[in-house]
Amino acid sequence: MPPEGSVVATASVALAGETSPSSLVRAWRRAARRPPALVGAAVVLFYVLLAVGAPWIAPDDPLERDPEGIERGASLRHG
Repeated sequence: MPPEGSVVATASVALAGETSPSSLVRAWRRAARRPPALVGAAVVLFYVLLAVGAPWIAPDDPLERDPEGIERGASLRHG
């Protein structure tokens, strides 16, 4: 068993506690020093927002058929 003041005992106590705002700030600063990590997070966030907003971006069913639409000319609606 390690002594009471050892690094192992201190780390286990730190992991057992709740995440404080100061540790979140340190994590943000650590990530900010890594531009590829920020770019990756931005790409993931973009795709998540795109997936959540998909019903508003493309509300029409792409597999729905419109036989009368063949005879109509091209329009902005195309539906």
